[in-house]
Amino acid sequence: MKKSIDLPAAIGFFLLSAAILLSVIDTVAFSRSFYRLTYDRLNTAEDIGMSEEDLYEATDVLLDYLQGKRDDIDFEAEVNGGKQEIFSTKEALHMEDVRTLYQNSVKAQYLLYAVSLILILLTAVLERKKTGGNLFDSYRYGILLTALCMGFITLLAAVDFYDFWINFHELFFDNDLFYLDPNTSIMINMFPQEFFVRMVACTIIVTVLIYIILGIVLHVWKKKERENAERCTV
Repeated sequence: MKKSIDLPAAIGFFLLSAAILLSVIDTVAFSRSFYRLTYDRLNTAEDIGMSEEDLYEATDVLLDYLQGKRDDIDFEAEVNGGKQEIFSTKEALHMEDVRTLYQNSVKAQYLLYAVSLILILLTAVLERKKTGGNLFDSYRYGILLTALCMGFITLLAAVDFYDFWINFHELFFDNDLFYLDPNTSIMINMFPQEFFVRMVACTIIVTVLIYIILGIVLHVWKKKERENAERCTV
């Protein structure tokens, strides 16, 4: 039986999968429960010498800043018995770059969703008689390309996460502000390598689950469409 592959729909699903990935990154990156759970697992507050309440508040300051809910990351708290500014000038400058990157990623999400849905809906309109079959088969090809890209990225991260993370920053930032000294920087101790390993792992797991659910929905649609066609020919 000939596969009903539609190139625009396959491209659409590839772009949709990229949009979903960005959305999951966004969701995980701003999930307060993720931060609290990870801080607890890594004993972050104790290692830094802060109370858990101050650590959570410092995190809220950073996340609110990235989302444009405040204009700075100025925050004082007690660390190892003495009150001090939690974030340095260098860290504030780096967070400006991070906020710009986040704002651009949000714009990219909107664009990817718009273009992908246009391509997918175009296929659905032009192939009304076999929409489910076309979309499922096109989805498989689109998601295959996505899987190859994600698999390559995951492999790089698994082989040497530190090198992967540095390359990521060098790709998206045109300065070295992200190089922070763990002996003096509270921010780098709030978010050590293990924190980001967990964040990346969580993002990949959630994203893959969404891809699987979407694939199941399209497969069921295709199956029902085929059953209806068979009943009509009896």
